[in-house]
Amino acid sequence: MARLRERIARFRSASKRFGFRRTLAMTGLALAYKYLDLTSIVVLVLTEDGLRPEFREELEGYEFRWATDRDIATCIDRPGYEMTEDFAQQALSAGDRCYVVVSGEVPACYVWFSSRITEAFPGVDFEFATDWAYAYSGYTLDDHRGRRLLGRVLTRGAADLIAGGKSQVITIIEARNLASLAGTAVTGFERIGHAWILNSRRRFWSWHRRDPAHANWGFREGAGRG
Repeated sequence: MARLRERIARFRSASKRFGFRRTLAMTGLALAYKYLDLTSIVVLVLTEDGLRPEFREELEGYEFRWATDRDIATCIDRPGYEMTEDFAQQALSAGDRCYVVVSGEVPACYVWFSSRITEAFPGVDFEFATDWAYAYSGYTLDDHRGRRLLGRVLTRGAADLIAGGKSQVITIIEARNLASLAGTAVTGFERIGHAWILNSRRRFWSWHRRDPAHANWGFREGAGRG
């Protein structure tokens, strides 16, 4: 009974924040995740027209830049950063870049950007147009939350890449992650599609719903799967 009361309290709290229908839908997705091994993905893009000026303004006490070797070394395998050495080495060797905001020379938030087919989930790769960039693995330290640092890092990194020739920046978020979806909407990202991924007995299926104007993306079975 105590567990049931706790779940009801969490549902009521989420309903107040996100609305009853959306919370009910997310509860259904959570059950599908658990019993069907189903993942529901929202696909979003940020274009030059979508860049928000307020996220490009300077912020006192912080410096925005492409990560240095020292920045990445600071993040690796340290509490709070959620970045391992294997992950960083694999990303860097593939040509991916990390954009950070630092406070007192210590990274407070980071986002990785890729221009290649990238593993989105174990055994599942995400592919996209060659003139796009893909934003992934963004994270903000707890002590620096509430300042919209992730939105600023996404915006500044995307602006640099677009200025360098990329047409847009794409990202993917699990549909049940309502907070991240709300954050990207405020930043200027636009939804362009939805995908459903089902893994079962080492086989992979995906279904896509795409905006025809932004159709050059998809999921495929990862090279590492047997």
